[in-house]
Amino acid sequence: MKRGIAIAGNLIVDYIKYIERYPAKQALTVITHRDLSTGGLCCNCVITLAKLDPSLPIKALGIVGEDEAGDYILSRFSAYPSVDVSNITRQGTTSYTDVMTEAETGHRTFFAFKGASALLNPSYFNFSRLEADILHIGYILIT
Repeated sequence: MKRGIAIAGNLIVDYIKYIERYPAKQALTVITHRDLSTGGLCCNCVITLAKLDPSLPIKALGIVGEDEAGDYILSRFSAYPSVDVSNITRQGTTSYTDVMTEAETGHRTFFAFKGASALLNPSYFNFSRLEADILHIGYILIT
């Protein structure tokens, strides 16, 4: 596979917050610690493929915001020399998910902000310039 794989879809930052327990409405809980991670189809597939085969050319396609979260996603991709980010547009606010994780049970509740990924549509893809053996597009109905 000389030209590699192009992955298109949502680019998301996950703000993972570990809580003592999920509160009832209008109640309070304590966040015990937090983590930061990438999420969304594009981030997950790109990073996984880059780890599986560092020689495989991978092209990421999507939209991240002009903000720290967008910088974070691009910095995570830059850890893998085989990942091409030239098809990622910077616009608006990066999509994110607050992931509330109960410490005792591991149960998670998700609060999603659609952000820049909601802008993604075919006009952002330059198919005549995209050189890839495979194009994988996903999660297009939840952006």
